[in-house]
Amino acid sequence: MPKSTISQSKSSGIPPGSVNGGGKFDLNELGSKPAAKHPSVTADFNFEELRAPSGPVIPEGPDLSDVTAQRPRGTEVIYVHPEWRFELYVIPPGRQEPFYAVKPDIAKKHLQICRKALIVPYADRSNQLFLWPILLENQSGSINEYSRSALARVEQGAGKWCQYEADLNKQKYRLIEAEVQQGAPDWPPEGLAYMVKCAFEDRIIGDSEHEKLRLRRGKVMP
Repeated sequence: MPKSTISQSKSSGIPPGSVNGGGKFDLNELGSKPAAKHPSVTADFNFEELRAPSGPVIPEGPDLSDVTAQRPRGTEVIYVHPEWRFELYVIPPGRQEPFYAVKPDIAKKHLQICRKALIVPYADRSNQLFLWPILLENQSGSINEYSRSALARVEQGAGKWCQYEADLNKQKYRLIEAEVQQGAPDWPPEGLAYMVKCAFEDRIIGDSEHEKLRLRRGKVMP
């Protein structure tokens, strides 16, 4: 699964160019100094602070650096958020390509390339978070059968653990409710806006001369 990228400087909180989060680098600080007397190894040492908790290790929450915009695989059981929805413009991806988000004023100039999509958040059993961009009407106002079926199935399966299996022959999704209905996933407290930011942060097009648009228009790149 492709991953959204969030820069190390943002995720770590360390400003670019700094050393261990500090200010200017002072070479003299690495010069030799008289050895200081070390306190006893056991002085002020709390042995219990190192004790690992008993039982299985359970992640404290979702990894938001890993939110991915992609359609669900039909073989996996997922949980669609019952309420969070958002419409934005995307460039439908080719094979092995990620989704790109496009700012509305740019997308409206390139409707032959850009499509409006309904963003539906979902999670898998391991609490990995995803966004499902369901393509809406094209520039002629029509919606394909897959999208029409996906919109209906999302409403039916939201708030439950289900499989969304694509039927290639009938061009629609089959909804299979899982026998095991565990609790709801852990969603980010910052809401859907934060998930969208994490998933598209480095793939937001705000310029008609963006490389992705130019490639789709067939312009020769310099």
